[in-house]
Amino acid sequence: EMLEEFRDPRSAYSIDFLLRRRGESGQEDETESRWAVEVDGPAHYFKGVARRTPTGNTLLKRKHLAMLGYTLVAVPYWEWNKV
Repeated sequence: EMLEEFRDPRSAYSIDFLLRRRGESGQEDETESRWAVEVDGPAHYFKGVARRTPTGNTLLKRKHLAMLGYTLVAVPYWEWNKV
């Protein structure tokens, strides 16, 4: 299942795309796989010499999502634009 602009109810973080595979029963349970896909625009990175370095806010969000059990895939805007 894929959801766009999903809001995590525990953290209130918005996730660009949530991919989840439920357990065999089809019910939500602890075995559910959850992948968060974030397409990070220019505001998620420093400008200037360190322009491809994620900001502190971006790194914190990534860490929180991992702590909440998400497998995170971060796609930087310069890669997304090639798609």
